[in-house]
Amino acid sequence: MKKTCEICGNPSGMYPLCKDCFKLRDEGKILKCEECGSWHRINEPCKCNPKTKNADVAKEKQKNLEKENFVNETTECIICGKESNGYLFCKECYSKYSDKTILIKITNCRETEFCQILDNHEEGLIYKCEDGHKVRSKSEMLIDNWLFTHGIAHAYEKAVPIDADPNHDIHPDFYLSKEDIYIEHWGYENAKDYKKQKEYKIDIYNKQEKTVITTTETDLSDINSTLERKLKFYNKGRVNE
Repeated sequence: MKKTCEICGNPSGMYPLCKDCFKLRDEGKILKCEECGSWHRINEPCKCNPKTKNADVAKEKQKNLEKENFVNETTECIICGKESNGYLFCKECYSKYSDKTILIKITNCRETEFCQILDNHEEGLIYKCEDGHKVRSKSEMLIDNWLFTHGIAHAYEKAVPIDADPNHDIHPDFYLSKEDIYIEHWGYENAKDYKKQKEYKIDIYNKQEKTVITTTETDLSDINSTLERKLKFYNKGRVNE
């Protein structure tokens, strides 16, 4: 079986080196390793060189350490805040929500923040507001707290019937009974399932001529002026986006 040169990879017949590399050997530019018997250029360490091995081991250890540090940065469950031993979820929340659709915000490649559970009406009520309401997201909590501090009576996710089947009801984020206005916060419009849900709700509101005020994540950067303006200027019987 013909061999290839250990240095350049060219055909070498039955020998470990080709003719050109044998010449380089004779010139003292190629050496045979006393430890493993393989050939290498004089200006390059053999692959079995302890220094080379140590460098590779050190690199591997550094990679493993970086991975370990990345995992260990997360010590609390992103849903309930309990100890999670380096994982994103504690055992209880993982068992409870592993088959649910969950929105998680990731920033700077490493920072994670739980946002919302999409596909469960009751279990998604995670955040507690100042008035005692439990809501699904931090953004909804900001809106609820603003309504409460401004003395505006409101209900969270008051059902809007579509037909005789209660299972078909939709649940706007907030209903202001005195004003007869609904508030919908479109928080995660880039999510495919969320976008479908939004379009479905808007169609129902328009058909039933509901007065709906909508907000986005951008609006909440100045929640005071946003809600004051939107609650003052709106078109009745329409979805005001």
